[in-house]
Amino acid sequence: MAIKSIASRLRGSRRFLSGFVAGAVVGAAGAGLAALQFFRSQGAEGALTGKQPDGKSVEKAVLEQFGFPLTGTETRCYTNHALSYDQAKRVPRWVLEHISKSKIIGWS
Repeated sequence: MAIKSIASRLRGSRRFLSGFVAGAVVGAAGAGLAALQFFRSQGAEGALTGKQPDGKSVEKAVLEQFGFPLTGTETRCYTNHALSYDQAKRVPRWVLEHISKSKIIGWS
């Protein structure tokens, strides 16, 4: 009786392990294909968004054209703006934003 229960457990675990391995292989292949497609699209977007040869975007170059203010301990740069927080008051000390004609197209 004990041998039959052990044999049934082994059959069940083999089925489980083979299903687990098959799922892991399919999942890894899917993740690899998704990553490959993502990195290929990132390379194409870099050419479309106007990346400079050294890797900086045109947006950041425009923001840094005249330099950042000297006040403020930590400057945070985001895609559309840069800012410095006053940590004691929890408000921005200054905000620098580049507004262009292409950014304000649309319904308001």
